[in-house]
Amino acid sequence: FEAVARLWFAHKSKGLSNRYTKFMWGRVEKDLFPPLGRKPINSITSQDIIAALQRVEARGVYELARRLKQSCDEIFRYGVSHGLARHN
Repeated sequence: FEAVARLWFAHKSKGLSNRYTKFMWGRVEKDLFPPLGRKPINSITSQDIIAALQRVEARGVYELARRLKQSCDEIFRYGVSHGLARHN
């Protein structure tokens, strides 16, 4: 997952402000990589993603959880469109 996320981020960050990209990438590293980063992208289930997002929600940061869900969706779509993942 982490390898595809890094490729996605390199593509996505073009044209975005440094402040925003630092914030979102930091959140991906802190909240998504620990539970998902080492897993092969094709082995990640929706339950894995839900569990990661629920840990964020448990801290009371619901908007961040929503944004991370959106990032996961974008990472998987990037992976599918580049032949790196089988499904979103």
